[in-house]
Amino acid sequence: MTSHQSNDHDEAMAAADKELEERAKRAKELLSQRYRGMRHEQEAKHARKMQLERTMIGLPEERKQTLRSVLEQEENLVSKESRKKDHHRRLRISDRDRKGCFRRSALSAATSEKERH
Repeated sequence: MTSHQSNDHDEAMAAADKELEERAKRAKELLSQRYRGMRHEQEAKHARKMQLERTMIGLPEERKQTLRSVLEQEENLVSKESRKKDHHRRLRISDRDRKGCFRRSALSAATSEKERH
């Protein structure tokens, strides 16, 4: 391998390393955002439940159970919709990452081809 080919190979490896680091950084940030979002959702859900409990003071127990059940059903619907949106967002991200993977594979193949000649 000549010095020029070695430099090209080193540059390609450095670029691939940098891209991997950037992807890891993005993944870490996405996980952090997801955790913060989940925590916020849990806090909001608890706040809604507490608000319902405060407004139900003095109501018969059967009515309280009915209202708690209604709130739980609404929370489940909202959660289900949120998961669908999150799933579609993750699909778009993975599509973008796969395209990047194909680009890296092509770069790697091209680099290997140069080294053989």
